[in-house]
Amino acid sequence: MTATKEVTQLPLFQTETLVAIPFVHGEFSHGHECEDIERLKLEKQYLHLFVPDDRFNRKVVSFQANKGELVHSWLKYREGFSSVLVETLLKDFGLQSGDTVRFCRNI
Repeated sequence: MTATKEVTQLPLFQTETLVAIPFVHGEFSHGHECEDIERLKLEKQYLHLFVPDDRFNRKVVSFQANKGELVHSWLKYREGFSSVLVETLLKDFGLQSGDTVRFCRNI
């Protein structure tokens, strides 16, 4: 029988240092096509985790910022993130070459 190493999940946010801010929007759906009830419930539930950050605008959190990048602009990936966002988050979390990042978890 082999010993298994216990793996612990690192927290994404340090909740003790975050400050709640008024973030809830009155409406979100373009032209009121969809109801906002469920989104508003989620916003209220996680409001204490919201932190304003000017580094993350609409272009950076989508593929749009890659349009001007030499290497990243050759293929449009609509569901992708910009290289700027990925590099910023890797730096913020102190990740370096060789570190493993899991985006999903097998249960």
